Amino acid sequence: MNHFPPALPWGLSEKTIKEIVGVHSSASISTVKPSRPFGGYNGEKALIRIEPHDEVSSEVFLKKVPVDQAQREMHAYKVLTSIGAPVVTCYGLRVFSDDEAVLFVEYLPCVID
Repeated sequence: MNHFPPALPWGLSEKTIKEIVGVHSSASISTVKPSRPFGGYNGEKALIRIEPHDEVSSEVFLKKVPVDQAQREMHAYKVLTSIGAPVVTCYGLRVFSDDEAVLFVEYLPCVID
């Protein structure tokens, strides 16, 4: 029996993820936790692992929410970063439609929302 790793969440491509997170094209990407309720109060969430060929691997928290919410959260991360607040990195977002987007955020085990 063949065992295949879980597909990337919401039809995201490796190319899209690598462009948003800013990793080399030779990095491998895998799903750690597929789209499922993660806790918190909104949105679908997933966790992916990025393993660059010659660097330390990292995990990225993906959160699928309404576009306006994703844009507000991304703006909040930018403002907090600009004043030197100790926040995780927000890599960006991918808009799927007029009403849905995925936010890409650095994952730390204690970060949920």
